[in-house]
Amino acid sequence: MTDEVKGYLAALISCISVAFGFVGMKVMMDYATALTAQSMFFLMGALLSLGILFFMRGHVRLQSLKRNWGFYSLVCLLMIYTATTTFLSIDLIGPGPVAFVNQLGIVFAILLGTLVFGERFRWVDGLGGLIAVLGAVCMTYAPLESMKAGVLLVASGALVLSFHNLIIKRHSAEIDKMELLFVRALTTFLAVALLATATGEMQRPPLWLIPVGALTSLFGFLAVNFFRYMALGYIDMGKESMLRVISPLVVTVISFVLFHTIPDTAEVYGSVLILLGVSLILFRPLFQPYAAVSQAGR
Repeated sequence: MTDEVKGYLAALISCISVAFGFVGMKVMMDYATALTAQSMFFLMGALLSLGILFFMRGHVRLQSLKRNWGFYSLVCLLMIYTATTTFLSIDLIGPGPVAFVNQLGIVFAILLGTLVFGERFRWVDGLGGLIAVLGAVCMTYAPLESMKAGVLLVASGALVLSFHNLIIKRHSAEIDKMELLFVRALTTFLAVALLATATGEMQRPPLWLIPVGALTSLFGFLAVNFFRYMALGYIDMGKESMLRVISPLVVTVISFVLFHTIPDTAEVYGSVLILLGVSLILFRPLFQPYAAVSQAGR
């Protein structure tokens, strides 16, 4: 199996896990406040990742934590913001719209790849990015004010996530993936729990919600990020972003089955524009060989 195939498989697993994670977050926030649900999510993530570290090594390498504390701190700050915007936006507008607007991250990844790694930026990329942004703007014209706030939260979180992926891409060979996930989950839990306590949003969840939180964290945190980090070690940011278009469709189907949610007109038009714009960017490479043959024949 080639490295590229490994990268695509890892990205595919990550994207499917995102869908189940989003739906699980929605279930958690139906029975607990957003900050309580987020605290549970990352506490479970910290416990699960710590358990895996002890299973794999029998201990946590303190020297590694000390050596990489600066890098880990930067990643944690970025992901605290992204995680918070994700939970708040799902609480505001639901998992389906969040999954669609998150596709703007593909546009951001293309732009960052061009600026930082010198990847080529073509007019089709610009057109696709413009259409996707118009789709996000279209979704803000939904009748609910919460939709506008939710779209802005998701878009800003997608931008920050792209910076996070850029940093991971540049240091993918140097990091211990599971160790980073443990540090991320622990610091985010502490930050969110402190905020929830200070604002009076912390509440005792029902006992049955604890295993739901564990499963949601297993898919929506550990699997999503572990396989995303793995994919970024094999393929570039644009290719890793490519398979994210799967997530919104899976989320929409699961949300309809579980919650009977039906998108309104603005959400449908906006989602279609986002997918159209992203598709132009993603499928552009497929037409390059034909263009090259056409030019050679002239």
